[in-house]
Amino acid sequence: MPVWVEPLQRPGSALSARFFLLMAAYSLFAACFWKLSSPACDRPGRPVALLLIAVQAITGIALCFLVHNGLTGALLVMVATVLLDALPISGAVLLLVFQTLAFGIAIGRLPIDRWDVAATVLSYSGFEIFALYISHVARSERRGREELARVNAELLATRRLLADGSRAAERVRISRELHDVLGHHLTALSLHLEAARHAPADERTGHVETARTLTHQTLHEIRQVVGRLREDPPVDLPGALADLAAGIGSPRVHLVLPDDLRLDDPERAHALLRCAQEALTNAVRHAGARNLWLELAQGADGLELHARDDGRGAGTVEAGHGLNGMRERLEALGGRLAVESAPGKGFQVTAWLPLPAPGGALP
Repeated sequence: MPVWVEPLQRPGSALSARFFLLMAAYSLFAACFWKLSSPACDRPGRPVALLLIAVQAITGIALCFLVHNGLTGALLVMVATVLLDALPISGAVLLLVFQTLAFGIAIGRLPIDRWDVAATVLSYSGFEIFALYISHVARSERRGREELARVNAELLATRRLLADGSRAAERVRISRELHDVLGHHLTALSLHLEAARHAPADERTGHVETARTLTHQTLHEIRQVVGRLREDPPVDLPGALADLAAGIGSPRVHLVLPDDLRLDDPERAHALLRCAQEALTNAVRHAGARNLWLELAQGADGLELHARDDGRGAGTVEAGHGLNGMRERLEALGGRLAVESAPGKGFQVTAWLPLPAPGGALP
């Protein structure tokens, strides 16, 4: 506002080089601040964020020297609000100290009392510390919400698989009960009626024959019921992965799922879901990724889950509990795990599991 008011007080100053320089500096500062304070999924990566913070801080300090009043300290407070998205707390504090000293030098050139200079610098430094603290609290709260959303999405996905698995187990249990109980008794009834058919009571032969026929029909129907109950419904692994992705705000999860996937084994579905969860956990906690791509593909001999993020990556991959657990879970089912990463190129995980052959044996 003081820059805009100046042309009203001094007509003609709006055409001066100094006025255009000030407006360009303010515009550059505003553009950097807008980009750094955009939603988490649209914010730049750490190297670009560091560059924008440096430009914003230098522009803010320059304006403190160009605009001859103490109000420009508010710009340095705005710088403090975005520091923690790219700097550790120690680096943010050092930058605050540097820009506060520069602000003190800038207003120290004004014709005001030195005590007023000290009071102004201390006041704005207090505002900077407060802005840094509020930014830290907001950042912690955002991470907490993201972690809560991730855990909730995992629970929803696991609940879907557990429901599929429990239904399949219940169907098998019912089929066994029908076969062991009704099948046994009806078979015994058929044998007894077969013996009665050869008894001398000729008048009952027709009824016995009918009962025998009905018995065989009942046995045939029971076998059909048992067969239908043993046909497990497919496990909805794509639905579980969709539930997992839907509950996550950042990073943005991109799913590529086959339309005709059929997976009858809850254990294999659970293993692949756990691999997807671990890849998502890595992207949230360690990689600093903005996007995660999950692709599920079914081949002739197995299922492959490919996870890739655009995070910071790493030169060497040290297998922790998460990766070791994924590898052990897959190898127990005859599968394998491949991990790739490089600095600045994200993190990639490929999990492969063989499909069970008819009859339950592995191919």
